[in-house]
Amino acid sequence: MRLIANEKSIPRIHLVGTLLIVLLLTVALSGYIFWQSRQDAQSSFDRIEQALAEQAEARLKAEVYNAITTIEFTRTQTEAVLRESLMQHADSAYQIAEAIHTRESALRPAAEVRKMIVETLRPVRFYDGRGYFFIDDMNGNFVLLPTSPQLEGKALLDNQDDTGHFIMRGLISAARLPRGEGFSRYRWYTPENPMVMAEKLSYVRYFEPYDWLIGTGDYFYKWEERQKQEAMLHLRTQRFGTTGYTALFDADGRSLLSPSNVAFEGKAEADLPVFERSVLEKLMSTARAGGGIVRYDWPQADTGTLMKKTAYVQTYAPWQWVVVTTLFDDEMYAAVAAEQQTHAQLSTRQALTIALAGLAALLLGLAASWTFSRWMRHLFEGYHRNNLAQQDALRQQADALRETQASLQESEHHFRTLANCGTALIWTSGTDKLCNYFNEPWLRYTGRTLEQEFGNGWAEGVHPDDFDRCLNIFVSHFDRREAFSMEYRLRKANAEYGWILDLGNPRYDSEGNFTGYIGYCYDITERKQADDVLQQQTAALRASNVELEIFNRAAVGRELRMIELKEEINELCRRLGEPPRYGSDPLETDRAPAAGS
Repeated sequence: MRLIANEKSIPRIHLVGTLLIVLLLTVALSGYIFWQSRQDAQSSFDRIEQALAEQAEARLKAEVYNAITTIEFTRTQTEAVLRESLMQHADSAYQIAEAIHTRESALRPAAEVRKMIVETLRPVRFYDGRGYFFIDDMNGNFVLLPTSPQLEGKALLDNQDDTGHFIMRGLISAARLPRGEGFSRYRWYTPENPMVMAEKLSYVRYFEPYDWLIGTGDYFYKWEERQKQEAMLHLRTQRFGTTGYTALFDADGRSLLSPSNVAFEGKAEADLPVFERSVLEKLMSTARAGGGIVRYDWPQADTGTLMKKTAYVQTYAPWQWVVVTTLFDDEMYAAVAAEQQTHAQLSTRQALTIALAGLAALLLGLAASWTFSRWMRHLFEGYHRNNLAQQDALRQQADALRETQASLQESEHHFRTLANCGTALIWTSGTDKLCNYFNEPWLRYTGRTLEQEFGNGWAEGVHPDDFDRCLNIFVSHFDRREAFSMEYRLRKANAEYGWILDLGNPRYDSEGNFTGYIGYCYDITERKQADDVLQQQTAALRASNVELEIFNRAAVGRELRMIELKEEINELCRRLGEPPRYGSDPLETDRAPAAGS
């Protein structure tokens, strides 16, 4: 068909040509955008997979580091845990001996009291039956040895272990150390093999009444095994991600911890099925080579399907353990796989949609842009006004909050300044009866830190004779929410005891809710000492009054006897016809004898 150029066709041709060019450009641009988006998406997927793989390896390494850190911490605590346990048991035995001596020493002969202490401690067992108490005197004689009673009463001062260490001498030296330091290391025969010695740690305390040392001990390897179990128990509960966990093997390939299949725990490499043994061989060979990343197939726990898995292997030298952290790969790539599947579903429909969207955008762009711009302008103006109003409100709230915080800080500072500047010892407690604050005068008085006094720690300084009484007063008044006043002796920083007057009052918040107690304590040691002096002086004065009364009674008795004698003399004079020698006043002095008498 031949085109005719006229005033009607030219505009139409121009319109058609313009539309055709715009359409071609739109289709070409849409196709390019679609193709480019596919390429960019694939590149992104590749980068994400690489980044996820690196992150997974880093995560596995970090989890191995965390596991080894946990194991190392647990191992280094072995001796500290053993020391603490030995001290607790030895202190318990010492307290039993001290209690028996205090109660019975005034009632029974010393030999009988010593026997009571020995027989009381003899049957005590702990540490799965291998722990016991022993008693030696400071001359090296066995007093109590439950494992070898035939040695009791004998001296083995020169007894040595297989390293040449003098065992009894070491215990005696340790007993002379201050409380909490009386530890002695030596080697002794193990319960499993009486012919083999192993390193042992004992703690002893000197019992002065009988010149004894009382103690107990245990083997290091037993506590190391215990710490191993504690480390494995902690690692068993340590999970990361959805499928990540930590496994442990010994140097021979025996499974120590297998969260994925507990049935494998305790089995040697040769006892495992063929498939699991092949995986273990790969892990162990990597560990012997210095550790690293291992990739292998492993069945999922719920379906049994073999899936790709990544693990990081590292050896923990002190215990000869192989530490393995492992994670299924599908957990790492699940998000990428889902995104790839979604992106793969894009096809011609998506391309057509892009093309139509581009064409529609061309036709509606001009009209929509103008309308949209005006509408958005109104929206932004309203949004701007609301934003300014909200900023003003937030600014006012922030100012009010700052003022409130400043007031609270000033109030707290004022309280602490008042509490620390005075001489009163101030404490507070919560609703749980545990103390949560002590002012600086208290800490200076007791010589202890705030952490040591928290909770019930302050009670450690109360004199044992006052402890039960103070506790009963505190608890009974606390339960009734009543104020209380009590006097007790509190240990000072110089280890002496001073008398304290403690005035406790319940605290309530602004709404009337009970929040605990506050106490003000005053040092009344001088008053107590003055009271003691006054009591002594009063007692002395009373004794003097008694002596004076006895003297007065004796003097009055003598006067009465003199009166009776004078009356008898006067009566005799009357009978003889002589005038009375004494007047009618019984207290009058003797008259001069009559002339010529």
